[in-house]
Amino acid sequence: MGVAAVVGLVLFATSASPQTPNSQLPIPNSDSTAFFRALDLEGEGKHREAAALFRVALNGPSSVSALLGLERAYFELGWTDSLLAPLDTLIRRSPTEPMLRAVQLRSLQTLGRDSAMRAAFERWTLDVPKTAAPYREYARLLLEKGNARRADSILMRARSVLGGTGELQLEVAQTRAAMGQWVESANAWRVALVSAPYLEQAAAYALAQVP
Repeated sequence: MGVAAVVGLVLFATSASPQTPNSQLPIPNSDSTAFFRALDLEGEGKHREAAALFRVALNGPSSVSALLGLERAYFELGWTDSLLAPLDTLIRRSPTEPMLRAVQLRSLQTLGRDSAMRAAFERWTLDVPKTAAPYREYARLLLEKGNARRADSILMRARSVLGGTGELQLEVAQTRAAMGQWVESANAWRVALVSAPYLEQAAAYALAQVP
């Protein structure tokens, strides 16, 4: 699923104004008000105006939710590259927030910047060591791209670094299934279902493809 924040916001509001009457509305001063107004505009399909307000809300208490909104709006507009600069700022501010890193990886994948995505993953593992989140998110994205063997290598690296893949059994199950390793996939599903029984239907669907 990249412009200084203030300059980007000004350009955003200016470029949007001649195209829709609602873009003439003043930008709310309150970060929270901006966020909820942005949600309303997004629901109306007014992605330019919503994006401008999501940018304002990045500085408020709903910054992570605002970032997800901005991600959606920029994707609809084909402006995902404009998300990278505010992401860098937010990550410097909150380096341990996993959602920021996940959005960064998704954005780089959307842009087809595989080497940059790998570099962002490596930085994440260094900044927040001994946690499963970087391996989980990167493996999922690799699976989405059909690169099961690469995803498997990331999960095996996680096993070495973390001392096991207990928190990554869902990803292991999906990866093994994608590689046609059905017994290993079934075993991983069995372990995953112990702590996440709500995945039962997903497991049944995945294993229905077993020859």
